[in-house]
Amino acid sequence: MNRIPVFVTACLLLLPSALVAQTPIADAKKAVSAEVLKFEEHVVTLSNPFFEGRVPGSNGMEVAKDYMEFWFKQYGLVPSFSDEKGNANGSWRQPFPLGGKVQVSAEAMQVGDRKLIAAQDFLALPIGGSGKVDAPLVFCGYGIRTGPDGFSNLPGDVDLDGKIAVVFSHEPMDDAGKSQWATARRDWSRRRLTRFKASALGRVGAKGLIVIPAPGVSDPEAGILDRGRATRVRSDAIPVMHVTAAVGKEILKDSGKSAMDLRKMSDAGEAMLPLQTKVSISATVELERTMAENVAGTIPGRGALKDEIVIIGAHLDHLGMGYFGSRGGSGKLHPGADDNATGAAAVIMLAERLAAHYKSLPPDQPARSIVCVGWSAEESGLNGSRFYVNNPIGKIEDHALCINFDMIGRVEGKRLKFAGTTSGTGMEAWLEPIIKGSDLELQTSSRMSGGSDHMSFMQKQVPYLFSINDLHADYHTPRDTSAKINCVDGVKVVDLYESVGKIISTLPEKPKWVGRSRR
Repeated sequence: MNRIPVFVTACLLLLPSALVAQTPIADAKKAVSAEVLKFEEHVVTLSNPFFEGRVPGSNGMEVAKDYMEFWFKQYGLVPSFSDEKGNANGSWRQPFPLGGKVQVSAEAMQVGDRKLIAAQDFLALPIGGSGKVDAPLVFCGYGIRTGPDGFSNLPGDVDLDGKIAVVFSHEPMDDAGKSQWATARRDWSRRRLTRFKASALGRVGAKGLIVIPAPGVSDPEAGILDRGRATRVRSDAIPVMHVTAAVGKEILKDSGKSAMDLRKMSDAGEAMLPLQTKVSISATVELERTMAENVAGTIPGRGALKDEIVIIGAHLDHLGMGYFGSRGGSGKLHPGADDNATGAAAVIMLAERLAAHYKSLPPDQPARSIVCVGWSAEESGLNGSRFYVNNPIGKIEDHALCINFDMIGRVEGKRLKFAGTTSGTGMEAWLEPIIKGSDLELQTSSRMSGGSDHMSFMQKQVPYLFSINDLHADYHTPRDTSAKINCVDGVKVVDLYESVGKIISTLPEKPKWVGRSRR
């Protein structure tokens, strides 16, 4: 039998009874409904770091698709897509090509007589190109051509033809190791990005680039070897190597200056120093084609309306490590709690509610098929929804309505955008009592509202409804975490669209596209 150690028991006895009794999180959860807890559970799960920011092509995104599929199965939905053999309702996934992912398939680096170990001493970066270079080294500060107040590490007449450039990471810093170019919104400017440095140095003749972590930088991740991400291979790109601080010290040892001295020179725009260390680098960078997948389950319709389709969707993907579209800088996990784990949670919960509702309908009640879907690759250009509307599971003209959620977890002051109410004939009339009965302050508009997956349906003249909360400072940053989600009002959004789903599913006549001509 397991026994609690005596010293643990003694410590518990010494705690104030009031402190032992305090369980604020548990008490708070007792005060909300089971539906609020369910919404929270989905959001917390999908925005967990384990899911790697749900970027297409990552293991985390694969698990996120499995997660959504699991719940569709639990609620009795059927697969929405045909399988590889053409069997209808044979697959939960709709694969589509998504450009590619640049991979480093081979890399090598030697400093003096020592062969370095990849992933331990250095990494070749996919933003660079392929090639083998054995050439003299030139230290070039931060490798920044132009900056504020006329800053430059590269003189106008610089010529690096046939040389390997050596630079520090980041950008000019103060004595605390923070950027001199920081703003109220950004700790570092875009000039720190290695891809810009590689491009600038390549244009002045450099045949390769070595990046050393800047000494004294306040960024705790500065010394971590990280490949980053690239989506295309440029024919004019030079090989780029990221090395550890220890390797950097070895490369700079014959300069006659310490790394910090060199950083101070770089901070002041004074750089350009030949190095005597012998270095060779080589890299093979290739494009590996990426496939993404929409995941969807169907609540089958019945009777005369069964071939008409209602889409209830939200994009499941996000930015990964801020590989693109980040407002907070790449290299850090972007959890995407509001954007768009909240929308995915709404789709999952509506799948459960509407599947149960269909079971309660009279057997002879005609009803449309409802397709609940998690779109992929929305963040990189609405790719998943665009592929779907060009390859729909039924005729696109048989799609009665597209419902789309994109960020519904940070509702403030009860305000929620409720767009598309005039996109189809008759919609205003049957939506009016739903709007009046909602606890939310719904902001309707006659203007066509794009920027998310419903736009793909708009372009095919399918009526739509779209909801999003006000944009916030954490949008597309690592700060978009589950702890900030307003789950109570998130469930009110689900309640609102449950009412919409029940009406549109059995409405005798589907709305006809109205578009921009209507008020």
